[in-house]
Amino acid sequence: MVLCQNQVRAQQYEAALTTCEEAAKTNALYGRHGRGMAYLGLMQWGNAVTEFSAAIAANGRAAELFIFRGNAYYYKGDYRPAVEDFERAVMLEPRAAAAVQPMIAQAKAMAGLTPVPEKISNTTVRASLNLSLEANNMVISRSVMVLNKEPQEKIDAIEKQAQAKIDEALKINKYNAHAYSIRGSLYKAQNKLDLAVFEYSKAIAIEPKKIDNYKYRAEIYAEGKNYPFALADLAKMTEIDPKSNQAYLDRAKIYTDLKKDDLAYAELTKVVELAPKDAFGYGMRASHLLRRGDLERAFADLNTQLTLDPKNDFGMSMRCEYYNKKGNYAAALKDCTGAIAKDGFITADNALFERVTTYIGLKKYDLALADVAALEKRNIIAADSIAVKRGLVLKAQGKKAEAKAAFEAALKANPKNENAAKELAAIKP
Repeated sequence: MVLCQNQVRAQQYEAALTTCEEAAKTNALYGRHGRGMAYLGLMQWGNAVTEFSAAIAANGRAAELFIFRGNAYYYKGDYRPAVEDFERAVMLEPRAAAAVQPMIAQAKAMAGLTPVPEKISNTTVRASLNLSLEANNMVISRSVMVLNKEPQEKIDAIEKQAQAKIDEALKINKYNAHAYSIRGSLYKAQNKLDLAVFEYSKAIAIEPKKIDNYKYRAEIYAEGKNYPFALADLAKMTEIDPKSNQAYLDRAKIYTDLKKDDLAYAELTKVVELAPKDAFGYGMRASHLLRRGDLERAFADLNTQLTLDPKNDFGMSMRCEYYNKKGNYAAALKDCTGAIAKDGFITADNALFERVTTYIGLKKYDLALADVAALEKRNIIAADSIAVKRGLVLKAQGKKAEAKAAFEAALKANPKNENAAKELAAIKP
């Protein structure tokens, strides 16, 4: 029994299933509880319900068992049994009410949305949707306001207007999945991530075959480092639409964050295989390979990308980086300058940022500093990263004191900037 519990705590769920099964032969309560927890960890909700039900049969007075089974029911999509279990837990242990009441409220809200009525009048659907579309426009306007650094009062005002439109839309038709997704996007923008997840969950309950809401919810899960739930949503996307390259791209990003580079590469290869004549997939895989330091395979993908789309500024910017790493600064200059000329949002700044390294390699320091100044003026790339670039130019010029000041400025802006710390440590007193 102790080993069963320890394996569950250590998240060794597969091993725990076997160990806890043995434990159940001598103590059904602990063994079935352990297997239920293991199945929760594996996100096998139906099996978790079965095991917790067996544990409850052994001890029907343990409030926590009803909470665990309620969670399993909830994630399985059986909201009414979830409500019953949560309410039973509160009856058994009134002190748990404060923690459990939010679960009850959420489960009741979800239960109220399923099943969706087969027939809702077109007039009702249109009237509600028009309002949620207006709310969507307001959420977009809010994003522009934030980007333009407009006063917080104006941002607060448009948020309030958007919420009012959403509330009105849902008053007309509570089964308007679009309204819930827009409220989810607003909550995400406000960094209210738990609330955003709940809204996207409502949208999914109403329209379980629409992949966009799985994508948005997966993004929030990943942002909160809840990778198992994020991966589950992305798996659902590919189940609904096996040709959804967005799911593979997002899964690659998660695997990259988890430092599982081979798995990330496999996901990006799937993107390429889905559309072998599309330059985009090769560019994304090349970007991954560049970060890994796999330069030659990255170069091959970049050449394929630029053969398919010779004016692709993303590809030119990355191939400039490749040439810089290989010391071929003349070729790098051509690619970076070509990408900058396209003046694409973000891509032009990345190419400008990379061209600083090119000019350092060519010993054209005035031009390098001019690019640094342009980056500072454009204010797109993080200030600490730009400060490091300035420091590298000054270091190459032999201006030790000025370089040191630039690296210190980078660290002041971002104490976690590893490049600045490394360069500062390398400067001899």
